[in-house]
Amino acid sequence: MTTHSATAAATAATTTFDFEPQDTVTWLTRAEAAAYLRLSTGTLSNWASGDVGPSYTRMGRGRVLYRLADIESWLAAQDRLCV
Repeated sequence: MTTHSATAAATAATTTFDFEPQDTVTWLTRAEAAAYLRLSTGTLSNWASGDVGPSYTRMGRGRVLYRLADIESWLAAQDRLCV
């Protein structure tokens, strides 16, 4: 007799999808993103609550992840021409 979770796991292992995987996305934790930007994790947290800074994705209850490409595009948008 198989349990529901064992059946679900077997089904998931044999499932095929009708799409091609996209390029690999590099995800950074808030600590990694803060280190990359040379900021504190508190600054990134404050920016996120104020809808400022690079976009992020919340995974689950408390896990916040940043795409490296989003951080880099946000940085590029911060460039200012000094006259």
